[in-house]
Amino acid sequence: MLTKEVASTTANLVKHAKSAAVAISHEATELANTETDSTDMANQRDNKVAFLRDAQGHLVQAATHAGKTTSRLVTSAKVAVCTMEQPASQRQLIGCVKQRHVSR
Repeated sequence: MLTKEVASTTANLVKHAKSAAVAISHEATELANTETDSTDMANQRDNKVAFLRDAQGHLVQAATHAGKTTSRLVTSAKVAVCTMEQPASQRQLIGCVKQRHVSR
C-alpha cells in the first residue's frame, strides 16, 4: 500500500534528520569548547557555533513538520479511499465535479 511506503520513507527521513541534528550538536559543542588565541578568533568561533545551533534547530523543525504533514496526508488518503469505495460517495463526487465544470 502506498500510504505505508510514504509513512515508512518519511520515518526514515526523520530518523536521519535526528542523527544529523545530534552530529551537528556534537560538532557545535566541540567547537565551543576549543581555546582561541585572540578575541577575533573567539568571535569567529562563536559565530560558527551559533550558525551550527541555528542549522540544528531548522533541521529538527523541518523534520518535525515533515513527519506531522505526512501523518495528516496518510490519514486523509485512508479516509478518502474508504469514502470513495461507497457508490453514493462516488456519485456525489462526480456530481460536484460536473456542477463545478458547468459553473465555469
